[in-house]
Amino acid sequence: MKVSTHADMHTDHRHWKSDIALWRDEIQIWKKEIRSAFSDFARLENALREEEKALQAHEDALAQHKEFLDEHENVLSEF
Repeated sequence: MKVSTHADMHTDHRHWKSDIALWRDEIQIWKKEIRSAFSDFARLENALREEEKALQAHEDALAQHKEFLDEHENVLSEF
């Protein structure tokens, strides 16, 4: 079993502090990436909501056109 000297422990502490500093830097990078992802998500959500409105408008127009065709067919059958 190796006995740690004061110098060894001091070296270990410097390495640990260096590791902690690296991890803290990486956490800041990850936080920035998460904020960016939320921003992208908000833009995507808005785009999807607009697409949903456009699809609804298209569905409504198709329903109106079907009603027109049904009425026209009735008029033709009565003629």
